Amino acid sequence: MEEVKEELVEKKYILKTPKAPDVFILANIIGKIGVNKFTTCLKDDEVQNLIKDVAKKKSISNEDISMVAGIGVFTSIAQIVLEGMPKCEEDVYKLLSNTSNLSLDEVKDLDGVTFVEMIIDFFKSNMDFIKAASKLVK
Repeated sequence: MEEVKEELVEKKYILKTPKAPDVFILANIIGKIGVNKFTTCLKDDEVQNLIKDVAKKKSISNEDISMVAGIGVFTSIAQIVLEGMPKCEEDVYKLLSNTSNLSLDEVKDLDGVTFVEMIIDFFKSNMDFIKAASKLVK
């Protein structure tokens, strides 16, 4: 058998907890992209299908359903942000800089893969913050 080696890759950034000024930046991003796109994430067919798949298991925990729904939601939100980047590019750079150990210029200089991973990591770890900020935008 071939042994699979796991490679630990150190991330170029460390995410921090968003602060009060970051609410305004995120609300601006959501407003530019369109709050309706964010609210449809929870109704997304893919998320609903993932939940149904988990429900077919003999025993399900609330954690199972939350994990599946969370994965679908944060992936959808990250996709929405990436698609809407031209409308809010500077806001995204600023938000990621404010909530990490990187300067604005360092965020802008990230390679593409790391930048996308950072966006996804931000959304994975800040779903409550994102939900709260989206309530500010109509």
